[in-house]
Amino acid sequence: MWLVAENSPNARALARGDKLLIYGPPHEGRNCVLGRFTLQTAPVRRVRRFKGLLHELGRYFSLWAEISDAMLWEKPLPIAELVPELGIFETEELAALYLRPPGLQQLSKGDFHRIVEAGGKC
Repeated sequence: MWLVAENSPNARALARGDKLLIYGPPHEGRNCVLGRFTLQTAPVRRVRRFKGLLHELGRYFSLWAEISDAMLWEKPLPIAELVPELGIFETEELAALYLRPPGLQQLSKGDFHRIVEAGGKC
């Protein structure tokens, strides 16, 4: 299960089958991508009652979706290592601004696959 805030940019545009990257906090001072997953369902408003931690998280993240093909890479993939290969980023700073939460930004299929390939080599 994946939880997302309803007011996150592009949250309502997500659909079943969309592939997402897991962007994490800086690791050793560098912004990183941690893995990837696929949406099994489009995010919907939480209708079932959760208990415990999920109930608390639901206060901040009102949409949820089922996921599949989730993979965390062996080690974080620093964005700086990706910048020369990606079409949309000229610098690490631009990449960090584009990918940072709470936004859900769309990447080209080519850039997504370059990131996934690089992450699998970690």
